[in-house]
Amino acid sequence: DDARMRSRAVEVTAGRLHLEVSGRARDADSTRLLAAVDATVAPPLRSLAERYLGTERVALTQCQFLDSAPGAVAQSWHRDNARPGLTFVLPLERVDVAMGPTE
Repeated sequence: DDARMRSRAVEVTAGRLHLEVSGRARDADSTRLLAAVDATVAPPLRSLAERYLGTERVALTQCQFLDSAPGAVAQSWHRDNARPGLTFVLPLERVDVAMGPTE
């Protein structure tokens, strides 16, 4: 259920919610969410990563969602992943300068 998943999000800075779903997730909500991402969003990104890296050994291992409210405090520079890998940022709406795009 979407409300239950949103309740698991952590406020990382004022107005900015972060939800991380691991590839090893065991609960039904996380499994459902990862399956939906893997079936819809991951294929074109996986294909791009395979061409870029020159290998077919590419897997979705982690999925993160970020929700920034209007006026949210900016995040400091940080590393997104604990292990080496590629990070794709895929906005689900048009992002302009006034919204504070990712650098």
